Amino acid sequence: MIEIYGNPNQIKVIEKREEISRHISTDETFRQEMTQNIIELREGSFEENPLYIIWEKEDFTITIFSRYKNGISEITFKNK
Repeated sequence: MIEIYGNPNQIKVIEKREEISRHISTDETFRQEMTQNIIELREGSFEENPLYIIWEKEDFTITIFSRYKNGISEITFKNK
């Protein structure tokens, strides 16, 4: 991505996480765990496993949202 779009405008890492609530629902075939958190972000680097990486371009924005624990990344391209 850096080769194509250059360095990102923002790299946000989690500074502090506070769990507000947790609820677990189960039945015979299903288990669901819901957690509500408040997080504080700060500018960081790629090496710190950022939560968000954002490129702000003239005509569009690219946002990468990474959930390292789950092995999931979401990439969003948005026209301005």
